[in-house]
Amino acid sequence: MSGHLVAELSDGTRLESGPGSVFVIPAGHDAWVAGDEPCVIVQFDASESAARHFNVAGATAKAG
Repeated sequence: MSGHLVAELSDGTRLESGPGSVFVIPAGHDAWVAGDEPCVIVQFDASESAARHFNVAGATAKAG
């Protein structure tokens, strides 16, 4: 991962993560990149792929 990510939950709690972090962000959040460096993460989904959900081009593999 590179860059920094901030997620704000529906109750106003803010979670911040950066390089080397492992995190879980529950449903019901808004997230954004903090600072000027692009944020690169590896996302694992327990259910439907976010890429398929948001219709990202090339997201054709089914989660198994």
